[in-house]
Amino acid sequence: MKTRTILRGPKTNKRFYISVFALAITLVLSLFFSQIIGAAKVNITDFYDFFMAPNESAAQKIIGNLRMPRAIIGMFVGAHFAIAGLLLQAVLRNPLADPTIFGVSSGASLAVIASIFLISAIMPTTTFLTSADIPIFYVPFIAFFGALLATFLVFWLSWEDGNVNPKRMALGGVILGSIMTSAVMAIIVGFGQAKAELAIIWMAGSLYGRSYNNLIPLLPWSFICVIATLAIIKPLSVLRFDDDIAQSMGLNVKLWRMVAILISVGFAASAVSVVGPVGFVGLIIPHLAKLLIGGQMFKLIIVSALLGALLIVLGDLIGRSILVPLEVPIGAITSLIGVPIFLIILQKSGWKLK
Repeated sequence: MKTRTILRGPKTNKRFYISVFALAITLVLSLFFSQIIGAAKVNITDFYDFFMAPNESAAQKIIGNLRMPRAIIGMFVGAHFAIAGLLLQAVLRNPLADPTIFGVSSGASLAVIASIFLISAIMPTTTFLTSADIPIFYVPFIAFFGALLATFLVFWLSWEDGNVNPKRMALGGVILGSIMTSAVMAIIVGFGQAKAELAIIWMAGSLYGRSYNNLIPLLPWSFICVIATLAIIKPLSVLRFDDDIAQSMGLNVKLWRMVAILISVGFAASAVSVVGPVGFVGLIIPHLAKLLIGGQMFKLIIVSALLGALLIVLGDLIGRSILVPLEVPIGAITSLIGVPIFLIILQKSGWKLK
């Protein structure tokens, strides 16, 4: 059966290993350039000394306290968004599936912003997204429940004749996401506090001001979601085919689809809780990964994670470099890349743009 022998030959394995090696090298180079390029001057010698001869110089403080943490966080959130999109596209068999388009990111954002500003109204603070607002370990949980509620609403809007209509799901996600984003902005403007500016930057999807304190709460979610994804590789591979085929192979389609969606929500919500809603990463990366190495799920997860990490690190580098000393949020960079690709996917999916 062809569906069981997809991309298992030696040529495919060779292409996979070459792709992983090339992406890994490119990611390392991107991390290097992200440390030496920016508004403040840092040279190659400073970067070398950071590892081999640590000192208290201004350049090393910039690397250790500012650029290195945001680059590492960028890698993690990029991988999170990419795998979240891959899981959604696989189990829903919808090329338009993406945490942003389906309202998952907006739901997570609304939950986080509403919680922070509600607590701020009770106990005023001068910071944003720190333990002074909400203990930082709780933020991913708040984002997860907000994203979960948004996912439920999108499914409810797209339910038709006992099943999910992919096109209605995409439209419902866009509409619901727009409503929730408007609600977030209304909350920010309505409170009108000093932290509103930082909240707006966060809503644009930004690594600005991120530190290792933001990375620590993300790591448990990365570990749990990766382990959970690897544990359901076989069901994931089968879910990409027609429901009748999956059921004939003894798979409980509804159960495993729901499990995969929950994992996807976990990936996306935890990433949103750290950097805000970065759009289109989960939409375009799985398609690029399939172009590189085909459709075997385990390999797609690895390549998608590397591509997602690379996109965020490079996007953040571009955002910090094009308008020095100003900074363009990473969400704006990914949207500029993602919108044209989204339109191409719409066309190939049979939707006529008039």
